[in-house]
This record gives sequence, C-alpha cells and structure tokens, in this order.
Amino acid sequence: MGVASAQEGATEASEEIVVTARRREETLQSVPLSINAFTAETIENAGVENIEDIASMTPGFTFAPLFGGGASLPVIRGQSTTIGEPNVGFFIDGVYVSSRAMMDAMLGDDVARIEVIKGPQSALYGRNTFGGAVNIISRAPSDDLEGRLEASYGEFNTIGLRGSLSGPIAENNLYFRVGATHNSSDGYFENSLTGGNLDTRETTIIAGTLEARPTNAITFRLRGAYQNTQDGDDPLRFAANNSFPTPLQGPPTPAGFQMFTGELQGSDTFAVTPGHNNRELGAFSLTGEWHGDNVSFTSITGFNDLHLDFAVDADYTAAQANYQTTLTDLYDISQEFRLASTGDSRLSWLVGAYYYLVSSDTHVDNAYGADALSIITTTGPAGFGAWRRLVGGGVSDVHEETESFALFGQIGYDITDRLRVSAEGRWTTETKSVDSVAIGGLLNPAPGPVTLLFADERDFDNFVPRFTLEYDLAEDVLLYASAAQAVKVGGFNTNIVAGSPIPSERLYDPETAWNYEVGAKTSWYNGRLVVNGALYQIDWSDQIVRAVGASGALLNVNAGAATVRGAELEVRARPADGLEINAGVAYTDSSYDEYNFALLGLIGMNPNLEGVRLQYVSEWQANTSIQYVAPLSAGLDWFNRIDISYQSDQSAVQPAAAYVGDATIVNLRTGLDFNNISFRIFANNVTEEDSAVAGVFLPDPGQQYDYVRGQLGIGGAPLVGRQLFGGLVTTRAPRSIGASVSVRF
Repeated sequence: MGVASAQEGATEASEEIVVTARRREETLQSVPLSINAFTAETIENAGVENIEDIASMTPGFTFAPLFGGGASLPVIRGQSTTIGEPNVGFFIDGVYVSSRAMMDAMLGDDVARIEVIKGPQSALYGRNTFGGAVNIISRAPSDDLEGRLEASYGEFNTIGLRGSLSGPIAENNLYFRVGATHNSSDGYFENSLTGGNLDTRETTIIAGTLEARPTNAITFRLRGAYQNTQDGDDPLRFAANNSFPTPLQGPPTPAGFQMFTGELQGSDTFAVTPGHNNRELGAFSLTGEWHGDNVSFTSITGFNDLHLDFAVDADYTAAQANYQTTLTDLYDISQEFRLASTGDSRLSWLVGAYYYLVSSDTHVDNAYGADALSIITTTGPAGFGAWRRLVGGGVSDVHEETESFALFGQIGYDITDRLRVSAEGRWTTETKSVDSVAIGGLLNPAPGPVTLLFADERDFDNFVPRFTLEYDLAEDVLLYASAAQAVKVGGFNTNIVAGSPIPSERLYDPETAWNYEVGAKTSWYNGRLVVNGALYQIDWSDQIVRAVGASGALLNVNAGAATVRGAELEVRARPADGLEINAGVAYTDSSYDEYNFALLGLIGMNPNLEGVRLQYVSEWQANTSIQYVAPLSAGLDWFNRIDISYQSDQSAVQPAAAYVGDATIVNLRTGLDFNNISFRIFANNVTEEDSAVAGVFLPDPGQQYDYVRGQLGIGGAPLVGRQLFGGLVTTRAPRSIGASVSVRF
C-alpha cells in the first residue's frame, strides 16, 4: 500500500520512522493510534502527486473530488459529509488548512512526510478533525549543500518540472531550502463545442524555508509557499434519470423521471461553454522551538491567503442555459503555543493554547445563459417567471468569519513498565458570523430584482476528551484501547445557487460522535515484518445532513444519526534485500440510524433512510505495493514498483439508489538508478479502469431548460416532465504513460 517502512530500502529496522501525530516526536510503532505514514522516499518512488494518491494507499481513507475537485470530500472511517465543513482536518507544519479547494492541490517538492491519523483528533488538533487528520510535514533545510532536478513527459502533453536546493548560509547557524514545481497537461478529453481541450491543467508551486539555530536548544523555521493553478473544465456530465416518474406539474405536462438508479457511468463526450478553475495561494508559517533539560516549548504562527476564481457551464451541455461564476477571497491566521515534558519520567504532560481567525468573501453569479435569455426575451414575464422558479438567476455576496480560542492538554502516566494510561482534552470557544446579500433567487418569481438580507452571529463552546490505555504485551507488541469524543460546530446556510433559505432554515447546530477503538501494533523478525490492526465503532448523533428547503435551497440540518463499525489491517514486509511488500485492507459499515429525507416522499421514494449506507464510503478497500530494487553492477540498480488499489462501489445519493462502481487501479514504475541519476518509465491506470470517480445529485439546469421550452411551446420543443435533481458524474482519467529523469547533486 506504499506506506513507509521503518527504513526505506534497509534490510533491518535499525531506525523507526518518527511521527508527530500527538504533537511530540514518537516512533510510529509506539503511538497508540491508527496512523499511516508516508516518507519522502515513498512519495517519490510511488509517484504520489496529491492527496487522492495518498488516500488510494491508505485503508479506511477515501477521497471524492466532487465537481472535479472544487468541493473535495475526504472521508476517513466512513464519516462522510455532503455539504458544509469537512470532517477531516488538513495541516501543513501544524497550520490548519481551511478551504476544501486546497485539499486537492498538488504536492510540491518539499514534503518530508505525510501522516494520515484515523479517528477523531479533536482534543489535540481541533478544527474539523471529526473523522481524522492529515498532517503534511515539509522538509527541513539540510546541513550540507545538496540539490535535485527532475523532468518528466507523458501522454496528453503532460509536462512535469521539479527542482530544489538546500544547504547552509552561515555554518552552524542559518540554513535554507528552496524548491519549485511546475506541472501542465492538455487534459484527457476534448470539448466538442469548441474543438479544443476540455480539462487542461497547469500548476506552479514555489516554496522556501529559512532555519536558524542560534543555540543547540533553540530553532526558528520560517516557511513560505506560493501556488498558482490555472485549470480548465472538469470531465463532468449529468446522467439521464431513469426511474421514479413523478408529475411535478399539472396536466398536460407529463411525469418526469426523478432519480437515476444503478451504476453511474462516466462519459467520453463533452460540449460546454469553456470555464476555468483558478486558484492562487500564499501560505506562511513561523515555528520556534526551545528544548530544555526536561521541558520543551513550541510556537507555531500561520497565515494563509487564498483567491479562487471558478466559472462553469452549469448545465454541462451545448445549450447555454446556466453559467455560474464564483469568486472567493479567504485569509486565515493562527497561533499555537505548546509546553511539553521531555525525558524518561513516568509522568508525561503537554499543555497548549490556540487562536484561529478565518475570514472569507464569496461572490456568486448564477447567471442566465444565452439560450435562457432568449426564452425570457421571447416570452416576457411568463418565461422569466418559469426560469426564475427553476434555476434562479441570482447574485449573492456572503461575508463569513470564524474566530476561536482553545486550551488543550495531555497527561500520561506509566503505571508499570508495560502499562500506560493517558488523557487528552480540549476546551474551545468559537464565534461565527455571517453577512449575506442575495439579489434575485427563487423567492422572486416575478420580473424585477429583490434583495434578501441575512446577518447573524453565534457562539459555540465545547469540551472534547480522549482516554487511552496501552499495554506492551511483548517487546515489539503494543495493545491499546481508546475512547474519544469529537464535536463539529454548527453554522449558517448561505448557499443560494439552488434556492434561497428562508429565515427558519438559516441555522444548524453542532454534531457529536464518540469513537471506541482497540488495536495492536506488532513488529517481528527485527522489523522485517510489521503487522498492525484496529477495530472501531463510532456513535454519531445530531448528524449534519442534507435537506432541501421550502424554496429548493440545499441546507445543512441536524436530522441524522449514524453508527459506523469497521476493521483495518496493514502489513509491511521486507523478506529479502531490496524487496518491500506493503498491503492493507479495510472494512467499513457506515449507515444511518436516523434520517428522514422528506423530499424523497414527494417523488415516490421511501424518505426513511434508516439502515441505508452513507455516501462516498466503500465497504471494502484494499491496497498492495511491491517494490524491488535489483543491483546490476557497482552503482547501477534496477528499480521496479507496482501499486494496486481497490475500493468497492460508493453511494452517490442519500437513498443509495445510484452509485459509482468498484474500481481497481494499477500503476507501474520501472527504471534505472546510476549513482545520482535516476530514469523512470511509468504507467498510470494500466488496466484502463473506467468506472466513474464520483457522482453528486443537484438540480440539472439543462433538463430544466428543456422543460421550460416544452412548457412554453418554444421552437417546437417537446413537452417533458420537470425533474428536481440529476446525477452529475465525474469521468475517470484513462491510462497514461510517461518517463522521467532526475539528478541529485
């Protein structure tokens, strides 16, 4: 599964990988948590480019790039959410990453390690670690001057360039690291409307680090990174509904199919008015550390500045019915202080304080397309009213702000040489505010604009604990049990793309979950074989789920409860020199205990979803990596690696009637390493797996356009039934082959 072994390429586990999952340095096998850690060498050897690649190599972790990645949905241990803030927190060098749009970003060339921590981490991490956390740790500057250059080229004119340089500025005092990455591609699909490329991609990342070591006990590290992404459209298309015919309009309008049932399929034809998905991110952090004889102090200051410019032909057809543009400016600042014990005392402790502020301004223009304007112009108020009732055509400006302060701590005690107990806790007070202006929208079916105003502020306070018991059954066998609570705060419903929430629909409350876990971490044959496993149950209450409001708005509401049960097993083996085998499997049973989605009753479906599985969760996941490096002569090695990942089908809609099929992805890499030069040939998706990547259900403006044309008798258009929702499907990329060469100096 590509998870880092204790020491990549070594024949004995003389040095275990170190992780910081509990806010202090610990060896991977000694931490009573389910963690998958990926070193820089594993990331390079497996050709990992983004978090989707990491998820495919981690049992119990799925990643659904909804809307092609603009609303990325990470899911750990079956705790999925469809709208609202994510349930998985992302951190770069301890700094929280707040936007979903940053989760699917390319990984640069300065990543030292990625840690996927499964289960709630609210006590030590806070910020949306309801289901788990992903920790990205950047590379520190090196003591000696070193560098690396890499160039790659593949099918579809895919170009990759990477370079880095690191070393001392002032010996024993000041060190630097700089790196840059550039990736571009013509994309895999054609836009038949224009004859050009559909899903073009281009990303540039520049990162730099300065590290000062004024004394042996004090270190300061300043890191800055800039990312600019200029992407084209995504391979998205609505599936035609095929079941549950329901008349939503009186005679003579026929009934419209209200649901797609069965497996959602990707498409190989796309015809859209060109759009774009541009992102510009500046990220900065300053970390200071002081290590005394029995105590250490850490300060982490973070600042992120993000600009999003997103435009999409929202009907995803050649008809110019609806075109949406979204502009977002977001910044966040954070400050964390930690004081922790060090040494070998039976009593260990950690205390800290955390401050966080995020502010965002979002402008959404849900515009009429040229064909829709033609209807309105031709039919006057009748056409305007019909179109406004269905698609809206409004403009909104939303300012949101969140400010929070937290105190957290951890205490552990060695009862005996083998038995340990620990407790963690975090108290948080948080204030959320919103100021929303919507012009137009579904509440105004008559000609002429209407302005809808909403402003509010809410305070949330919570305390979340975690309790852990550890027992060393043998020297290399750790057993553990834990109970942890997670809370994700509530907020406001401000999205008006599909409709405007009425006043009583504006607010939703926090959700809560308790996670119970037992696990074992074992190492055998001097570290050549590692076997880890875990069993868990999650009791989820006041679950934030999707609902549809009185005007058709998509809402967050506390209308659900769920139970999640699962098991995970991972194996890392090095049976011979140069041979590494990594494998993992996860079983997840994630289903609703309570959820009544009333809208389903209107279209003839059962609104009671008790026992129905949650969206975007695979019941089974498995992954295997086999890497073999064969020495050919002095300084010349033959490198070979195969990565295989499998995930079973996933529900794409609340009643689980539609799903994306199971998928098996095979990636191959082979090449030669000669001293400091490496050459690789790679092939991704070798077997050309073509199951859809993801699906999401929302109003289909193209179908609404056909409905209005038929209803008003425009151009001889046939009379068709109105459909509330359609399944928007993301098509999987085909097989791609390429080569790369890199040199280290």
